[in-house]
Amino acid sequence: MAHDHLRAFLAELPLLSETIEAELAAAPAASANSDDVRKAHDAAMRRVVEFLKTERLPYAQIHYPEVSNPCPECGVTLAGAYWELSHPMGRGVSLPHLGFHLFVRHGRLEFEETLTNLAGTTVGQETIHLDVAGLARALDGISLPADAARDLAELAVAPRSQA
Repeated sequence: MAHDHLRAFLAELPLLSETIEAELAAAPAASANSDDVRKAHDAAMRRVVEFLKTERLPYAQIHYPEVSNPCPECGVTLAGAYWELSHPMGRGVSLPHLGFHLFVRHGRLEFEETLTNLAGTTVGQETIHLDVAGLARALDGISLPADAARDLAELAVAPRSQA
């Protein structure tokens, strides 16, 4: 498939929530006191953020985990409305989680999103394209593997119909 190296790189980005959970699991156990637990969580968050800043590592976050979407290609249910690529130096891009999954797992650069109103009535459809420019901005300054950087450069200059 096209852009395999970039897709593999993005698929391996750590989720911030999982990184913090691992840091908490490795820390000495806090007492059951809610204030101690909060302090332990805050300390773990600071250690993780400091590590990401020092190493200049990108990470991902899932927003609105209560929202779920089935993948039209493989049927897996994705928890979360948005996948956000963040960089500790202030760069980031937020993508529809389904669009990110379709690109990383299936090589698709666009998908059809069904639009519904608050009553749950379908009101239309919209074609959503992968935000390649946003990805490029968010990955600027990050040490990418050469093949992934080449894939990103190719995507950035290709017309939508050819990407």
